[in-house]
Amino acid sequence: MSRNLSRSFFLALVGASVLVGAQDAAAAETTATAGPPNIAGQELGLPSAPPEVRLLSVDDRSVFLQWDASTDVLGIKDYDVYQDGVKVKTVTTPQSSVTGLRSETAYSFQVRANAVDGRTSELSPALAVTTEEPRWASATYTCKIGPFGTRTVRVAIEPTFPRKLAANQSVAATNAGMRIEFDSVLADLLSEAVTLETGDQPLFNRFRFEQTGSSTESGRTFEAPVTVPPTPIVPGSELQLNATAAMPSISAPAAGIYLFGDLVLQLIARDENGDAFRLDIPGIDGGGIDSDPNTFEMRCSAPPVIFEGPMLAWVLWDDSDVLPPTKPINLTGTATTSTVNLSWGASTDNVGVVGYDVYQGDRKVARVTGTTATVSGLVQGTAYGFRVVAVDAAGGQTSSDPIMVSTQFPVPPPPPPFFLNTLAGSATLKTLTKGTLPLKGSLRANLSLATGSFSADLTLADTQGRLTALGFLPVTAKIGFVPSGKTTGTLLDGVLSSNSKVRIKVKEVKLFGSIPLAGGNNCQTKSLSDINLRSTGAFTVQQGGNLAGTFAISDLNGCGVLNGLVSPLTAGSGNTITLKLTPAA
Repeated sequence: MSRNLSRSFFLALVGASVLVGAQDAAAAETTATAGPPNIAGQELGLPSAPPEVRLLSVDDRSVFLQWDASTDVLGIKDYDVYQDGVKVKTVTTPQSSVTGLRSETAYSFQVRANAVDGRTSELSPALAVTTEEPRWASATYTCKIGPFGTRTVRVAIEPTFPRKLAANQSVAATNAGMRIEFDSVLADLLSEAVTLETGDQPLFNRFRFEQTGSSTESGRTFEAPVTVPPTPIVPGSELQLNATAAMPSISAPAAGIYLFGDLVLQLIARDENGDAFRLDIPGIDGGGIDSDPNTFEMRCSAPPVIFEGPMLAWVLWDDSDVLPPTKPINLTGTATTSTVNLSWGASTDNVGVVGYDVYQGDRKVARVTGTTATVSGLVQGTAYGFRVVAVDAAGGQTSSDPIMVSTQFPVPPPPPPFFLNTLAGSATLKTLTKGTLPLKGSLRANLSLATGSFSADLTLADTQGRLTALGFLPVTAKIGFVPSGKTTGTLLDGVLSSNSKVRIKVKEVKLFGSIPLAGGNNCQTKSLSDINLRSTGAFTVQQGGNLAGTFAISDLNGCGVLNGLVSPLTAGSGNTITLKLTPAA
């Protein structure tokens, strides 16, 4: 038998066969957009169209779709789902499955919303989907079963081989799951429930290798034993068996094809006690093949039409790019507040890797030729999933393992090297003259970020207060603070310490608020006062904070004839000062 096999044939996995019979045509109708039903309806407008149809899952025969719910002033009744421009179903929720598809086939899906009064929306944008390779392949066999002639048996095999292999590539032995579905072959044979299992001769599939363009029918032939576990069968019920096919290790010497076609089944029935159950077949001595009353054998075959008729399975070996790339490994990601930088180990391919598709979740966001990529436009402090898919020239794809990467939260900026604070507080005198003087001013500082030290210009406004001298005399004093040089200090670990040297001027002192005692521009302390302050809580440049400290006042001079009287009233140590620094607006 001569077969001219093209290398461009689509390759199938063990068990991947062309199903017998065409799919039933889906109920269809045209996609004409329905307008508003009447003038009143026109005033209402149309329902909103689903903005996007999303693919939740896809396999070889079906897809599962989802979309955002449409809106309408009167409410949405249901949605029409379109496949390649033809309506295939109507659903009441914004999601739907579409079944009965062909494997490895491209489809287009759209959705239209229907309002409760019959108005319909525009169609959504189209979603393109290609179904996957077959997961279960099936074929219809014609089997000869003892005296009953030929019967129909449907066999489905779960793929376990790669469906595309390179010439000279070996495939190790593996197992394939199998389903065997009979028609009512045994419906009239069983008078009680039995257990059906593999007989002494195992079931097997027989297959053959043919080189591309070869005219020989012999080639290499293999058998794949199939084991059926004990399966309870009820009289009159359909017979369905689940089995395991032990596929051998095989390799192809050249480009070619392995054909899987013949099927032999030998089964034995046992009763509830485990004894062989005699099949009562009228007119047949012994009740079965070779006078064995407990065993029946079926020899089945499928039409040997390549790619056109039902065959159990076939695998094509080719010398083109039939191997997918190896898996990208060691995918890692580093993040900023809005980007993630990805890197991974390079994939290899028997022909060559043409690029890598980068996925953020289920959405492809980039195609790169190297082994790094940057994904931007992300939200700070958010976790994202990423994977990378290697792609070869023939469209073969292999995905990396997914990873999760979280973007960072913004890092607070360092304190500025310059800060300006307004200050407010009070100074309390604890000498012979007691009382409190309000304070106002500002502190303009330059901060060294490396050391935390600063120097500042201190400004204090003149202040006036009502004091008590000698414990009973009411005194009104107007005081000025004149800084001498820079205020210096440190801001480390949230603690501010400062030192200011200040000349204190007594500009006016009155007894009982009206009798002058001393004052003037020359009435001042003989020595500078050291004002040492320290923050009493956390201090930051951005928020400011509270400060407290002590200072001393030296003797006065230049205060006129009453200098000797006024100086003892003000001089002394133990005076306190409290301030609150607030960042200037």
